[in-house]
Amino acid sequence: MGYAAGKVFAALSDVGLAFKLAGADREELLSVSGSKPLQYEPDQPPSKSYVVVPEPMLSDPTELGTWLVRSVGGLSKKASNTHKT
Repeated sequence: MGYAAGKVFAALSDVGLAFKLAGADREELLSVSGSKPLQYEPDQPPSKSYVVVPEPMLSDPTELGTWLVRSVGGLSKKASNTHKT
């Protein structure tokens, strides 16, 4: 698991590297060829928040870094939405 500010933003497993994303960020990464919702077992439902990055992206530090920043950035968006008065 990858953590930022005490919150999980990524998961690494035998399925691959997955980033926690929501909304437009999630949909945009899912539109990239080779990406897919994280699903540990075929008989389990796919994740609604984690997207497995496509394998070619793993060897592109610039592209991978962009998605890492977007994933971590999504954590602060959620936190600021839950602390409104």
